[in-house]
Amino acid sequence: LSPDLAQAAAQLGHLLARIDPEIAPAGQSTVSIAGAADQPILDAAISAGVDVLVSGDKHFLSLALDRPNIVTARAFLDAHADRQTE
Repeated sequence: LSPDLAQAAAQLGHLLARIDPEIAPAGQSTVSIAGAADQPILDAAISAGVDVLVSGDKHFLSLALDRPNIVTARAFLDAHADRQTE
C-alpha cells in the first residue's frame, strides 16, 4: 500500500472502531439508483435518516442528494480529520 492509502485505511479503521452502527430495515424510497444491487442500501439509508453515506461506488457518488450526503472515504476523513485522536 502507498503511505497515503495506508494512512487513510488506518484513520478509517480508527473512526469505524468508535462508532456504533445501526442496522435498519430497508424501506421504499422515491430515489432510484442505477445499480440494482445498491437500491436496498440506498433505501435503508434514506429510511433510517442517515446524515452521511460513505461509498466509493460510482452509482452512489453520481447521486445529487441533500441527505444522505454521499462522500468517498477520503472526503469523509478529510472533513473529520480534526476529530481524530491517537
